[in-house]
Amino acid sequence: MRGLIRLAARLYPRAWRRRYGVEFAALIEDSGFGWRVLLDVVKEGMAMRFRAVDFRIVAACVLAGAAVAGVVAWKTPDRFWSTAVGEFGAEAGPAALEGALGRAGLADRKDVHIVRLPVAGKTVFSLRTEGTDAGETQKVAASMIARLNARVLDPASLPDGPFYPNRPVMIATGMAGGLVLGGGVALFRNARVAAAGHG
Repeated sequence: MRGLIRLAARLYPRAWRRRYGVEFAALIEDSGFGWRVLLDVVKEGMAMRFRAVDFRIVAACVLAGAAVAGVVAWKTPDRFWSTAVGEFGAEAGPAALEGALGRAGLADRKDVHIVRLPVAGKTVFSLRTEGTDAGETQKVAASMIARLNARVLDPASLPDGPFYPNRPVMIATGMAGGLVLGGGVALFRNARVAAAGHG
């Protein structure tokens, strides 16, 4: 416990430890080396570090992070997806979907996602396309499922809104990054100032 308390004492700013280190060590000796003392040392050390932070730097970095993330989010094009569901008859067999994809030239398309659905005795699948325009994405999905010559169970949907980007999350991430960067810069600056004052 004695070692933990001494380690926790390093949370106090260096300048403070240089000035009051001897008295602080004596106070710890008189108070004992219990868990309560350790918690008090950690709490007060973190509080002193917190009070020493220049929050103007932190706030500036948070705002800068939000601004950069906002620009990136604004410049990132919206992406939509449209989904349709189709079916091949039971007589077509389980290989019907793979064969139809090959004939339609859709097997290697990166913007088309096709998943076979677990329906007993039938070859049911969902087809999803992605694009930067909601209406065009729906038209493309409808065209592609028609090219497969499958029975349409659920026609191509009109996207309600973009699935990407999630702009609030992007801005929040930028702010969080700015917070971390600002805190690090402020602490580093404080350490440099303290070192210069006692050099």
